[in-house]
Amino acid sequence: MRKRLRTLCIKTGGLLGAGLFYAFICILAGRPLIPCLFHTVTGLYCPGCGVSRMCLSILSLDFASAFKANAAVFLLLPPGLVMALRMAVRYVRTGSTRLTCLLYTSPS
Repeated sequence: MRKRLRTLCIKTGGLLGAGLFYAFICILAGRPLIPCLFHTVTGLYCPGCGVSRMCLSILSLDFASAFKANAAVFLLLPPGLVMALRMAVRYVRTGSTRLTCLLYTSPS
């Protein structure tokens, strides 16, 4: 159980660290560093651009702007975090990584 918890913490920490590092670099540069090919060609924002702007807005605690950037992902973020937390707890306890429904769990 401790080994799974340590593995989960290392992987989660690495992912969060990489994301925060990229966000910090974007904030210093004043723009995302990885250009969007779709936006470059068409001048329109793709859903990925909206997610990037939403994440940067959430980091600066501007929730209205985050909702405006990508409302669907913004609204799905809380249930997604609950699912991720449930999966993390189940992984640490049992080693299982399978997805289950939030409302129903089969008897073990």
